[in-house]
Amino acid sequence: MTLAALTLDQLLKADPATLYQKALRLRHGDGVVQDLHLARRLFGFIALHGHAASRYQLGLMNSKGEGGEKNLVRALMWFRLAAGRDEPRAAAQIQRLSSELTPAQVRQAQMLVLEGDRVRHLFSTVRRDQDWEAMASLGCHVFDGIGADPDPELAMGWLAIAAANDDPDAQLRLAMAHAYGMGVERDPQEAQRLFRLAASQEHIEAHYEWARYLEQQIQDRVSRIHAVELYDIAARQGHLQAQLRLGQLFKAGEAGTDATLPAEESQLAIIPKKANYKPSHSPNLVRALQYFTMAAERGHVESQFELGQMYARALGTPQRFDEAAKWYESAAQRGHARAQFNLAFMVAHGQGVEESLLKSYEWYRISFLSGYALAKQAMEVAAKKLSPGEVEMANWRADSFMHRLSQEHAS
Repeated sequence: MTLAALTLDQLLKADPATLYQKALRLRHGDGVVQDLHLARRLFGFIALHGHAASRYQLGLMNSKGEGGEKNLVRALMWFRLAAGRDEPRAAAQIQRLSSELTPAQVRQAQMLVLEGDRVRHLFSTVRRDQDWEAMASLGCHVFDGIGADPDPELAMGWLAIAAANDDPDAQLRLAMAHAYGMGVERDPQEAQRLFRLAASQEHIEAHYEWARYLEQQIQDRVSRIHAVELYDIAARQGHLQAQLRLGQLFKAGEAGTDATLPAEESQLAIIPKKANYKPSHSPNLVRALQYFTMAAERGHVESQFELGQMYARALGTPQRFDEAAKWYESAAQRGHARAQFNLAFMVAHGQGVEESLLKSYEWYRISFLSGYALAKQAMEVAAKKLSPGEVEMANWRADSFMHRLSQEHAS
């Protein structure tokens, strides 16, 4: 018996205790040829039942890299899920790993424990009912190894069944698998068929992911036109990344409207990058401004930076340094390194904000600490114009800002 040879029905009906003993023999080569990969897959399936001993075995195999990748965070997740009266050995392993991992990794493992409880609930639902939504979600969790051990082959089987029963999440996930060769061979025709099925059910993410696929993988004019149309459908339904991408395409002149028609009556189309418009009055740039604004007002950081660029450079709008500074600061406060750099420049020259060399230096330092290498020279130039005490105070404020930001990201 191999896991691949068992049908879904057989797996669901199999006795977990019997499968566990077989997996244990496979792991240790006890009376059979040792097969760590198959042992780990079997333990992974049995663990979906909430089987404590299998969870413990998966903790050991993940911590040692047996039969798959070594992953100490997932190992800690499995030991925590196993811990209790039925598996007292897990407590010592939890203590050991908790001391070896960073606090952030320990928190990550705890989040995965919550996902593990969700996976067990999904599995119980699938066993009890023909719930295609639960099966699709279970397949995604198992494919990604979120709250479970990753098993793309088993996950693809569940996703295929759910997709055949018109679950749009499963259709989208299978479409992406076939589009990019994740767990299966690449199959562009099957990918587009599944994208179309999911999109026909008004699945917003399907419109966006199909557009991305067409834009990145299918290099022809018709496909790029279709991609823009799909992005627009998702954007109108509030998809932030679609709004950002459309803004970028319109800004670059790679998408636009027929200028002879009112925007609401025209069809989206690809146009040449060199258009016969003054930059600030181009309908493309006006549309870009609209899409960036949609996402920026809902807190999308990259769109806030792009919107700052539009106002600062008078693209699709009269030049407004006050608006540019406002959006740069919104993105800067969330850790956007280029927005921090641009804000520092505006503060240094009093563009839209009060001029302050000290505050400018502080933002340059924050930008550099955020990973923007070009900020280093500007920071050093500004430092020469400040007193040592001012530099020390600004450094302290910048470092405090970065500490607060890291704490927010960690939480």
